Amino acid sequence: MNTPQPNQRYLADASNFEYYTQIGNLGFISYSGAHHVDAITAFMQEACQWMTDHDDTIDWIILLGHWAKATKGADENTMVPAVYETLVTKAGCAAKKVKYFEGHQHCNMVVAKDVGFNVGAFGKTSSKCSQFGIPYMDSTNGRLLVVYFPISEQLVPKDTDTPAMIAQELKGANLRYTQLLACVESKAIYDCFDLDHEVWLNETKA
Repeated sequence: MNTPQPNQRYLADASNFEYYTQIGNLGFISYSGAHHVDAITAFMQEACQWMTDHDDTIDWIILLGHWAKATKGADENTMVPAVYETLVTKAGCAAKKVKYFEGHQHCNMVVAKDVGFNVGAFGKTSSKCSQFGIPYMDSTNGRLLVVYFPISEQLVPKDTDTPAMIAQELKGANLRYTQLLACVESKAIYDCFDLDHEVWLNETKA
């Protein structure tokens, strides 16, 4: 029997935060990292079994969670990277298929090459990151593509930034945002790759 941590004592049942579904050729699994691992273990098994039952139409599985580390809510067993490591040991959730997206840190970056991505920087800054940008995922044409459109790498100026540096960053961010907005208002986002972007993943279907 597990002993709840202080933050776990008044949580709603874990099932309130769990789901698995399919959109196109992608399977999605989402869970609560705030609960004890015992509360989510059976759900993960069920989710992977569902992925097995739909294996003929699911090319990749996307694990969605919040905590990137064992801090302020999750522990070493329920942070997203740990759940990923457990998930890929289960039938139906083979490592070759599973990718994960985490948050909590206010950063946008690759955290595990070709596997894991942090997408938590959409306006709120932290001591580690001060970014804003738009991630995009596409699973058509037999490949999984994850692209990031950076808008600003430094929303909040550093103490060492000069007025000229601050003005330059603000001008660049406004330009990138205006260009991307204009592009997606006139055409599909996958036709905007002539703008500043980073390819985080470009993987062919196994």
